[in-house]
Amino acid sequence: MKKTQKWLSTIDSIVNYPSIVRKIRKAQTNTFFVFPFYHTGGAERVHADILKVFKKDNVVCLLSNYSVDTNLKQEFHENSTVIDLMRFGWKKSFRNHMAKIVATEINKKKNPVVFGCNSYFFYDLIPHLNKNVRIIDLFHAFTGGEHSYEEYSKPTLDRLYARVVLGNVNLNKFENFYQENNIDSKEVQKLKIIPNKVDVPKSNITKSFNENLKIYFVGRNSSDKRPELFIKIAKKAKEKNLPFEFYMVGDFHEFKSQADSNIHILGRISDKDQLNELYESAHFVMITSVAEGFPMVLLEGMSRGAIPISTNVGEVSNIVNESQSTGYIIENSDNQEFLLTQFIALLERIIENRQQLDIISQNIQEIVRMYFSEEVFEKNYRNLLFS
Repeated sequence: MKKTQKWLSTIDSIVNYPSIVRKIRKAQTNTFFVFPFYHTGGAERVHADILKVFKKDNVVCLLSNYSVDTNLKQEFHENSTVIDLMRFGWKKSFRNHMAKIVATEINKKKNPVVFGCNSYFFYDLIPHLNKNVRIIDLFHAFTGGEHSYEEYSKPTLDRLYARVVLGNVNLNKFENFYQENNIDSKEVQKLKIIPNKVDVPKSNITKSFNENLKIYFVGRNSSDKRPELFIKIAKKAKEKNLPFEFYMVGDFHEFKSQADSNIHILGRISDKDQLNELYESAHFVMITSVAEGFPMVLLEGMSRGAIPISTNVGEVSNIVNESQSTGYIIENSDNQEFLLTQFIALLERIIENRQQLDIISQNIQEIVRMYFSEEVFEKNYRNLLFS
């Protein structure tokens, strides 16, 4: 956000301050979520899914950061009472003041629960909460670094009831992090694995892998997703006359001038049914990211039989790997030329072994049905917050 925008946002936040405080004090719930945004994003998709689990519990969702679009706004509002803290949630000099106000109201509740993710405000709130408050956080991916949430949350670890991670990769990273920082080993016992969920069709989808194969890249246009690498892969595939068509779903219009005839830029699609139709027509979903937890676009594609091709990020290789015939992994690297070579070599190998593709497509649908269903997700989260 530019300096002028920040200044205007500060003025707007001050004007709305009485309204924000009034909404907090009127909250009729004992369950509070602190999430940063409702804009487009895999993490935000998961947060909307979590809120849906607790819709009947009349929960409050405190938004601590600035959303760049309103893609998930309706779902957040349908499933919770949303209170946008505006700059009181993300401006450092304002946060502690608002944290005290929010904590005062939470402390009045009977058996209160506070659940947060990707928010500095959430960790600023914790020291002001009474000891009886059940506090839980969620990490989609371990990032590390001086300004990471892992570092920022260290002073609050003894107050956590549980810390949710998506799988064993991140659980092991936290175990090492605690050991390196001389953090009490009891904190490891608080780590809970809860995979994300995705809508699962009633029956498996069967695809034909005999013609040109469609590869989809779905997400937001950000440097960590490396959309430019996807463009390079598509260009090189055309040079080599490989029978693939490449599709980009998201805000990728800036790449139109670079797109060859085998690259189709479809723009942003937020309608879930329309996205599912695309996944049903897709043969592959590709991830070129620097880092991820477990990308929702992979799960969404896998549920419709689209085979994952991904850099080795987050929890992906636990589920996606050739040894189990559940997809393809490329070892991650900062060297894009190396990655390009690896992706192209894999695409050539895929063409030579088309007979395996239907088996993989059916396998991944069964994996999703077994581990990533809505029923399992809902049971896990309700037990964690209320049992």
